[in-house]
Amino acid sequence: MSLLRVVDCASLVSEYRRIFNLDISRFVASHQEIALYKCNQSGYRFYHPADVVGDSAFYHHLEANDWYYAPTKWEFDETLRFVQKGTTILEIGSARGDFLNRVQCAFPDVSCTGLELNEDAARVAQVHGFPVVIESSSEHARSRPSHYDVVACFQMLEHIPRPVDVLKDAIAMLKPGGLLIIGVPDNSERSSPSIFVTSENILNMPPHHQGLWDIPSLAFLQKVLPLKLEYMAVEPATASHHSNSYRGLMKTDLVRRWGPVFGLALYLAGRPFYNHALRHLRQYLPAHSLFAVFKRDVGR
Repeated sequence: MSLLRVVDCASLVSEYRRIFNLDISRFVASHQEIALYKCNQSGYRFYHPADVVGDSAFYHHLEANDWYYAPTKWEFDETLRFVQKGTTILEIGSARGDFLNRVQCAFPDVSCTGLELNEDAARVAQVHGFPVVIESSSEHARSRPSHYDVVACFQMLEHIPRPVDVLKDAIAMLKPGGLLIIGVPDNSERSSPSIFVTSENILNMPPHHQGLWDIPSLAFLQKVLPLKLEYMAVEPATASHHSNSYRGLMKTDLVRRWGPVFGLALYLAGRPFYNHALRHLRQYLPAHSLFAVFKRDVGR
């Protein structure tokens, strides 16, 4: 295990208040620092101590932002490629039920269930008629052993301090040969990293995120759990949202390097070129998420 960095809790409190008008002081009251560690075997990075975790009030504040619960996600459509007629699907951490709605629209005969501990989000799903129950994965696993063809976890594993416990629950609920589908923020370390997910992003720190997943750590799961990796993909940048973010990054970098006047002039002069380049290159630029499909390995 390697120590990567130390985060000052006072600075963390200040940044959450400045950016989100959110007071997180109660979560760090007994800590002065939070450390980011890396597992030398898997590459998984995680924060310690592991008790700086957001509660319902914390997430209720964040979900007031329109961007927090996006009704459509790239990984939803990716998952549909692995769904067949008559499939039974469980989503752990289903929020407002957007994925369940997407599946049921595409496959009306599929049986869907969602688990959600955020009571506000679960009630929104229930009001819309989505089959979401307020229950933990461990509770549900006791009553549904080897029950589902597909178990999905989207943008959820990074929020919990002990994700392997949830993954074990998910595997226990899968039929032999069933599929475990995972979507997480892409924290892969690249020479040109994704601009959407960095360890310096305040939402990539406690009490919001507890761990940072990347390609090696996701693939490593098959070494410690009865899983076989079937497929993995990196979300490509889209024209509507991600290309704008890349343009913003270029503008910020030019202003930082050349100053507010000359840097902005360079950006404005080069913007037509940026637009043209991004239209053709966005499919090769990493965006926000990693997507992985594992099969339950009955031989282990």
